[in-house]
Amino acid sequence: MSVLISSLEVKDIRFPTSLEGHGSDAMLLFATETFAMGVNMPARTVVFDTIRKHDGKSPRNLLPGEYIQMAGRAGRRGLDTTGLVIILCKGDVPEISDLQAMMQGKPTHLESRFRLTYTMILNLLTVAVIRVEDVMKRSFAEFHTRKDSHQQEVELKTLSKQVESIKKVSCYLCQEDLQEYYNTCKTLNELRYALQWTSITHSQIKALSIGRVVVVNTEKHVHALGVVLSLYAANRHSKFKTLVICDKQSQDRNSQSNEVPARKLKVKMVLKTNLYQPEGICWHDVVELVASDVYEITSKTLDVNAEKILSDWNTRQIPRFRDKAVSQYTSVVVQELLRLTEDNPEGLPALNPVKDLKIQDMDFVEKFIKMQSLQEKVTDYKCLMCQALNQHFAEHDYNMELKEKVKVLYYQLSEESLLLLPEYHQRIQVLEKLNFIDNKMSLQLKGRVGCEISHHELILTELIFEFFCRKS
Repeated sequence: MSVLISSLEVKDIRFPTSLEGHGSDAMLLFATETFAMGVNMPARTVVFDTIRKHDGKSPRNLLPGEYIQMAGRAGRRGLDTTGLVIILCKGDVPEISDLQAMMQGKPTHLESRFRLTYTMILNLLTVAVIRVEDVMKRSFAEFHTRKDSHQQEVELKTLSKQVESIKKVSCYLCQEDLQEYYNTCKTLNELRYALQWTSITHSQIKALSIGRVVVVNTEKHVHALGVVLSLYAANRHSKFKTLVICDKQSQDRNSQSNEVPARKLKVKMVLKTNLYQPEGICWHDVVELVASDVYEITSKTLDVNAEKILSDWNTRQIPRFRDKAVSQYTSVVVQELLRLTEDNPEGLPALNPVKDLKIQDMDFVEKFIKMQSLQEKVTDYKCLMCQALNQHFAEHDYNMELKEKVKVLYYQLSEESLLLLPEYHQRIQVLEKLNFIDNKMSLQLKGRVGCEISHHELILTELIFEFFCRKS
């Protein structure tokens, strides 16, 4: 039997090595938390005298991380198939909830205590081999951002080769202004999404109330009229169910198709397109949309019984009711949407958020004016006359996505992504202003004095120099 108190010195760390062999006489070891958590010494069985401890302020139960560290000693690799953990119950049996929180709770979140100090910066500036940026990279504060650096380097090499192999579009029309058209489309999509989201989630207005007619633009439904049936909580991820008109045959083909969908464009093309009109029998689809799926919020509203329509749709999604006749509530709305499409092929009047919704926010108004200006400009590009514009735009979108990934990886692997870099630059500016270093990062006399002071180095150095200046 061996006893080890909590005062564990460096020389005592060699103590467990004598207990690990088969010929050890020590069958039982009494140890405190310091030994159990600080030394890697496996045992066949771990016994907890209690699950309570005093942390210097008040008694509490063991934290999940503390319990796992100590209980994890149970079971010797290569000697035991299982490890046994025993908790002594000297008084009352611990509550199940307390045991569950201790054994299965989330471990304590580790936070880096690494801090940039003026003394550290000044001392590192005297060493030519080690830079401050290198020390920051190796700190625990940067662990989560740097742990995948090797994988990112491999990915960067692969993507860089793909970027180098990109060929220019052979079309003379697209070569002239496809890039500019792409940038305009990207800006328009971003502005439209921001304005749509503000219009939808504004606390004092209800732009997407039930019955509002909208123009839907998704991969499945392109520039088709729809009517809002229900609305979820108003936030950036809010969704709303919308009835959208479509062609019955295409709807049946989509439901039975097993084809792999084409790559989704990162930037949607902005074209002056007429409203979608079904070629065959006009049918409908009920879909969940987000703000980015709404191309336009029109000023038109319909009187709909949303509850009846949704109930009818959900019933017909059950296989045995799939051939059930469409309810009158649904049929009337579909016919009204079709009539609006036929009467207004170029589109319905859009809801003006500034005039109709009375949104007076300056930033919103500026974005709205900019969007209107770009919408007038977007039809003047020469690349729009290209017969293969869709293909060329998709290729360019893919190439731009590759370049963006390369740019992001370069940033993640560079020193610019260091979390403490802005603070480091600020401290360097302070040191330059106080003449501790010059503009070439070389230490001055004040800097050499500051290297020898561990606390309040700037204040003490300034006081020392002020004292000697006055004395001289």
